[in-house]
Amino acid sequence: MQFNTAADFFLIKTNEDCSSIEKLILNGDNSFEVHDLVGTRFPDILVYDSDYDSEEVIAEWTSTGELEITTVMSFSNPIPLPIPKPRFKILRNGVSPEKLISKTQYYSNDSTNPERGIINNNIASLAYDDDYFYVNYSYADLAGKNLLTTDLVIYQGTFDGITIQDTTQFGRGDIVLGDEITVPVDTEIVFKPGAHPQLKSDFELTVDGTLTALGEAENKISFDKYSSTNWQKIEIANGGNASFKHCNIYNGLYPLQNKGYVSVDSCFFYENTSGILLDTPSGYQIENTQIDRCGSFGVLLRNSHLISDKSYLKNNLIRYNTYGIWFYNASGNVSADTLYANEAAGIMCNRYSNPVVKQTSVSSTMNSPNDNPEIKLSDGSYPITDRTYNDIIFGAGYSIYNADTNPVAYNSRTNWWGTTDITDISNSFYPSSWSVTISPIASAPNVGYTPRSNTGLFWEGLEAEEMGDLVTAKAKYYECIDTDANDIEALWAANRLLNCSTSNSDYSQLRDFYLELSQSNENSKLSEMSSILSIYCNRKSSNYQNAITEYELHLEDDITFIDSVFTQLDIVYTYMEAESDGRSSGLRFLNPSNSIESLEQAQNREAMLWKLMREKTDSDGSVYSPEMFEYKLKANYPNPFNPTTNISFSLPAEAEIKLNIYNIKGQKVKTLTNSVYPQGNHNVVWNGRDDNGQPVGSGVYFYRLQVDGKTQATRKCLLLK
Repeated sequence: MQFNTAADFFLIKTNEDCSSIEKLILNGDNSFEVHDLVGTRFPDILVYDSDYDSEEVIAEWTSTGELEITTVMSFSNPIPLPIPKPRFKILRNGVSPEKLISKTQYYSNDSTNPERGIINNNIASLAYDDDYFYVNYSYADLAGKNLLTTDLVIYQGTFDGITIQDTTQFGRGDIVLGDEITVPVDTEIVFKPGAHPQLKSDFELTVDGTLTALGEAENKISFDKYSSTNWQKIEIANGGNASFKHCNIYNGLYPLQNKGYVSVDSCFFYENTSGILLDTPSGYQIENTQIDRCGSFGVLLRNSHLISDKSYLKNNLIRYNTYGIWFYNASGNVSADTLYANEAAGIMCNRYSNPVVKQTSVSSTMNSPNDNPEIKLSDGSYPITDRTYNDIIFGAGYSIYNADTNPVAYNSRTNWWGTTDITDISNSFYPSSWSVTISPIASAPNVGYTPRSNTGLFWEGLEAEEMGDLVTAKAKYYECIDTDANDIEALWAANRLLNCSTSNSDYSQLRDFYLELSQSNENSKLSEMSSILSIYCNRKSSNYQNAITEYELHLEDDITFIDSVFTQLDIVYTYMEAESDGRSSGLRFLNPSNSIESLEQAQNREAMLWKLMREKTDSDGSVYSPEMFEYKLKANYPNPFNPTTNISFSLPAEAEIKLNIYNIKGQKVKTLTNSVYPQGNHNVVWNGRDDNGQPVGSGVYFYRLQVDGKTQATRKCLLLK
């Protein structure tokens, strides 16, 4: 053997082929290499290498599987504080990272005033591969030495604001992550089974590349806060990919936001401020996962119409959130899920959302003392619950609450309602005038039973879609619409056509079809939905300017308050999509009050509109219904106006009335009246001034009628100067 070192003294205890080193003492140098002079027994072996010139290094590989390293440092007085941590690589020789011990002994070489001490643990960061430990290497060190490969695992350390390079793997030691960490395209961040990263309050992970967190049933990965303050978010960007399995995710503000593709299997989300946000995703598969006590929602899916195999929520337990699953302009697939004890709704659907819901249990929706509806609908949303064998157990409240005026006739057969009393079931739908076909009903709970196949054109199309045969699916959906455009299945079929569209040409053709539907079926729910979806097709085919213009024109129609909020949100999302596509700079707006000039402004307006939508709910948690049967708030006239307009309302009985004006931000501008009014018709004039007597600017305003302290109706008016 030949030993390459400049040490004044060294000792090595090893067998003849260096496959089992027991001890190394190195004095006066920072590197030690063994060379086989025969050239056949073993390749050159670098045993130890450091960039720190220590006095001495002593390393001992013990029979109990430990590696103990002592670095001896000498200093002139005064000894520098803190004592520097040695950076070195050393042969593992089969030692696991939890059995690595590294110490520092230090002393002063001042004989008149000697100082000495020991640091029992000098490891700030630790990485390892099959051959070596890398002690106190920074992330930049690992990247600079091209060590970031699938062979290397980072076991310990604090990493703030890093940009992931190549493949970066975090193991099961003490990992602390903070600040904005990014994963660029063509790079990957990996969390190994048993990893438990501690996340600082400013931790934000943005993934344009790949995130892999595949734990094991007995070796889970846990993401949790580092201190008492919740961490920020994990965001999968458009084009990014993420896989989570056997992960526990705790105490995040926004624990998982996905605009790319995400797979979540057998995970546990607990005590987060919100659940999983799927925002215009390229795909998602959420299954066998529990989402508990996650604030405003368990899952929120918005602006998404994807084929079935890219868009499903299956066999999940979602409970103790405000909303279980919330759909906004989205049609996903809910299968064998359990939605239990959420506060405001088990399933919430807005903006022409028609998800498939099958073999799913929705029950015990309650915000004490209010027993709230299991399913809530608004703005042309009709989830597919017909012959899909669900358990919708409504207790003392509503089973399905529809906030639309004159909702379309609906089918929801073969479901279990917690009772077989037809009268009780029929009375559980809101409004009471809503025609819902429920027979045949299930006589016992469905969940756990395999349903028989449905028949009919829509169901044949849905089966083809789930099998990936989009050509057949579209043909069946078109035929279903042609057969009876007034049937609920025609509305479902028209919506599912979006899920079967995958290219710009598909969306362009579908837009023309929607426009034809809206014109040939005027004054119908199918027409209303088709009109809005035709604009959405412009967005999907990147015709952002046309989409914004058409949304603005829709705002000028006599639409409800909640539809105005949804349309403003559609404008915001169109701008965001154009910004992501690099095409937002040339967008023009008909009304300056709708104008958006930056992504930050769009994000702020989005947050404001969602807040406004949540605030405009009844005290029992129900979505605001634009016009209740007993009270009428009429359209103002003239409209647009300058400077005055008349606002009329009618009452079936004497009541305490409050009529307020709000701006687009939801801020109260003017109290027009706050008095007791008798039964009958009444008129109030607004002169375009606020509570301080100052004239307000041009723009959209909302006037809201409250009767005996409860909101009954809100409408929109337009002031043009």
